[in-house]
Amino acid sequence: MPGKRTPLSRELITSTAVDVVSREGLDALSMRRLAQELDVWPMSMYRHFRDKEELLDAVAAAGADDVALPTGKQLSAFAAEARALLERQPSDLRRRALTSAGLLRLGDAAVESLTEVGMSQTEAAITWRAVLAYVVGSIELDAADASGGLFEDGLELVLRGTITV
Repeated sequence: MPGKRTPLSRELITSTAVDVVSREGLDALSMRRLAQELDVWPMSMYRHFRDKEELLDAVAAAGADDVALPTGKQLSAFAAEARALLERQPSDLRRRALTSAGLLRLGDAAVESLTEVGMSQTEAAITWRAVLAYVVGSIELDAADASGGLFEDGLELVLRGTITV
């Protein structure tokens, strides 16, 4: 049937928002802009999202279900998955992504893995937070893999505990 349109949903709005942010940057994202992209009235967006903040949370969490839990349960694998998830986010949304479902699930699995090798729950949680801080810092400092494996080299040093202050 010509002219039949896909019904508006949270998922459609979120994926369209992710596309807009990918193409044009976070500053281009607004409820009005999304409505224009979806060919709907701007007020119809508010049936699915209370406000732009709620939409931004959904955009930051987009793709979180795609996070694969590493096999072998090595902390370096968890760190690499966390980095991959955070790198997919525009820098303006990275802070929101830190509390996304995928990263929280990954963190829970990392902590569980660390307790299985003998750490207490508290030690495991502190260790994961330290590794995650390294991951975030490496992204912010743009220590990309293409620049000689700086991320992996630094992570190895952190995990071996050879960096002291």
